Amino acid sequence: MTDKKIKILFSAPADFLIEYFDYYIKKYDVHFIEIWKLSDIPLITEHYDVWIPNPGQNFIINKSVVEKFSSLKIISTPSTGTNHINLDDCLDKSIKVYGLMDQREGLNEISASAEFTFLKILSSLRNLRASWDEVNHGRWRDNENELRGREVKEMTYGLIGMGRIGNNLVRYLGAFGAKNIFFYDNQVDSDNLKKAKFLRLREIFENCDVVVICVALNKQTKKMIDGTLLSKLKENAHLINTSRGEIINETDLVSFLHTREDIRFSADVLSGEVENRSLNQELLSLHYKKRIDITPHIAGATVGSQKKAAILAFDMVQHHV
Repeated sequence: MTDKKIKILFSAPADFLIEYFDYYIKKYDVHFIEIWKLSDIPLITEHYDVWIPNPGQNFIINKSVVEKFSSLKIISTPSTGTNHINLDDCLDKSIKVYGLMDQREGLNEISASAEFTFLKILSSLRNLRASWDEVNHGRWRDNENELRGREVKEMTYGLIGMGRIGNNLVRYLGAFGAKNIFFYDNQVDSDNLKKAKFLRLREIFENCDVVVICVALNKQTKKMIDGTLLSKLKENAHLINTSRGEIINETDLVSFLHTREDIRFSADVLSGEVENRSLNQELLSLHYKKRIDITPHIAGATVGSQKKAAILAFDMVQHHV
């Protein structure tokens, strides 16, 4: 790129960045236009050099989309995942794609997703949704036997993925007295604190009371959790997914949950989110029946984390132009 002022489309939510608007507008020719669906894309796009997209958008940035941006050179997404971007289509157009995984030092300062995953664990162990429902129906401790939960330190944990979230969970669980923490990750052989023990994936499902999916989505991990693995879950096990819906074969999961009513499943993600199919999933019918707990991919939705992610996305632009 030349020394001209770089033109940037910032289409993620930006309310939490207002204090930085003047700084970025002086530094770049940046337009803050919130985009959630294809029809939100501005009619005039050919002049943008850089796009900082909305990770929560309900469409994939593919060939037909990037063709609208004839000058686009860089996509810098304020997210760890890139499944809202077709990387091959961008490569064909010589568009470089960067994400938070390319800013590991800064990324390690963001703890929102790990904190929310830990909240999911606590909520599942203490059956919070059912407890709230009791009060909603005018009951107090009428059904205490059904509401009785478990302490963190009583349980055995299996973490599938030992990246930023997995390592934070080891710290959080340890602080709450958990002694039996295991993990599976074919990219690493230990956690940072050397407190979790490696188990094979099958052994995680066979031996752990709480199984947490916090591994990155890629070709190797897509649908890695299938019916065969699910069938090995211990009686009354808790299965938590805050990674991506596509990590689990959801057809197998639905069938499994219908046959194993003892299993508690809690997720912050569903497959098809980036294609606007998240609200059409069979899993939601189980959520409506209060059989499982689903939240709308809000693990990273805090003011601090999104502000840090946006700043990192801008930093990546400065580093690569």
